[in-house]
Amino acid sequence: MPRGSDYDPARRDYAETFAQLIGSRDFEFAIKMLADYATASLKAGRPPLQRSPRLKDPYWSAALAGITNYTAHWLGQPAPSWTRRIKPLNEAWMPAESYRAVKEPMKQLTISETPAELAALNVFIRERSLATA
Repeated sequence: MPRGSDYDPARRDYAETFAQLIGSRDFEFAIKMLADYATASLKAGRPPLQRSPRLKDPYWSAALAGITNYTAHWLGQPAPSWTRRIKPLNEAWMPAESYRAVKEPMKQLTISETPAELAALNVFIRERSLATA
């Protein structure tokens, strides 16, 4: 878990943070960290994960790759090369369903408001859910 200066998003080791959160199955906090990662990427002017986080979970790897692609596109720069090695998921996935049920109307809204970079990997998160600031 983030400690001390690790609470500073500009200095956080996102690869380690996500590995710990996914390993401990703290999916609710992991989703909050996805938004934190997107915000930190935009604030820093580049995605902090320039190297693959090497998560064992393909769902969360796809989510991080999608957000990395999204923020790089938003910033007008190429995405880090590791994101091209991440394959789209075989089925649609909403990270929120990792810890709670999502009703059909919200699923449809989420699908319609997901950035293309995430949808291309079959990961669905509303764009507004990626903004923490």
